[in-house]
Parts: sequence; structure tokens; C-alpha cells
Amino acid sequence: MSTINDKLDTLKSRVSAITDMKTVVKRRRTFQASELPACAVYRGPSTSDDVVEGQATYVSVPLFVDYHKAAEDADPAAQAETMIDEIVAAVEVDTYGTCTDPLQFFTDDVTLPDDAGGVIVVQIAFEMEFVRSYGG
Repeated sequence: MSTINDKLDTLKSRVSAITDMKTVVKRRRTFQASELPACAVYRGPSTSDDVVEGQATYVSVPLFVDYHKAAEDADPAAQAETMIDEIVAAVEVDTYGTCTDPLQFFTDDVTLPDDAGGVIVVQIAFEMEFVRSYGG
């Protein structure tokens, strides 16, 4: 089974391949205009069933990709949809290299600029699920 860090490395590698991508980091941060288009890849807090020693526990960890890009189109919402498609296409190719358990697309969230020439931010969450055993 791959680790969470393996997944983050794989996500980083895959989003780096998006055409014209300038910056990809493995932590949550904001970007300067000179770094755009850019992605931040990071994990969220995990959730799990109640932990009982000696029993397997189902664990779910959200992995996020925040894609920042300068608004270029007259219709920023359409550009945001294209950005979502680019991330999903980059991430959902083959079996994620060394990672053996697949990610599941969980949700997306779009922040559109208030004015022309602003930055569009698309956050996509993927869910990594696995079973962990404690003690016993």
C-alpha cells in the first residue's frame, strides 16, 4: 500500500505535467503573479472509525490540489471548468505510478475573480481510503 506522502508526490508529478504549469509545491500557500499558473498539493485532516485496539479501522484522508491561474477568458466560469478538467485528466491517468490504491474524486470548489485580470482558484479534493490496524 502506498503512503500518503507517495500520493502527494504522485499528485505533484502529475499536475506538473499540465501545459504551461510554472510552479507546483507540496504544501498549501498563495502564489505571486509571476508564479502563475501554479498548483499547491497537500493533505487535509483524516477521519476514521472509532479506534479499537486489535481491530481494523477505516481511514479517509482528503488530498487537495489548489490550481491558481490568471483569468484570461471573457468567461472565468468556463475557464474554471477547463482548469478542473485539466487537473482531473492529469491525476486520473493509469495507476498513479508507484501508488497501487486509487484516489477517488471527492469535490471541487471554484473562486472566481471579482474583477477582470484577477486570479481563478480551483480547489479539487481527492479522497484516499485505507484500513489501518492498531495493536493486537
